[in-house]
Amino acid sequence: AGRPPPGEVNIAVGGGVYDPAVSKSTAGEPLSLRFERRDASPCAEQVVFHGLDVSEYLPVGETTTVTLTPEQPGTYRFTCQMNMYQGKLIVH
Repeated sequence: AGRPPPGEVNIAVGGGVYDPAVSKSTAGEPLSLRFERRDASPCAEQVVFHGLDVSEYLPVGETTTVTLTPEQPGTYRFTCQMNMYQGKLIVH
């Protein structure tokens, strides 16, 4: 598969974790997070970005792309709807 192009991050969703759990981006630049959901448990079915007002449903066995353009530098948490899966987006 190789490395994704700049501005894209592939994230595996399974076993209670996002892999990688930390993504970095630059304020004002679009970022595409490609979530590949491998976990069929209900808690993995949604990703919620706190502070960015974005949430997305993740179908099992598929890759769902969430494109964001964070305008403000900072650290934004992203979790499943039950807060079991935990990730961070660090914006410079």
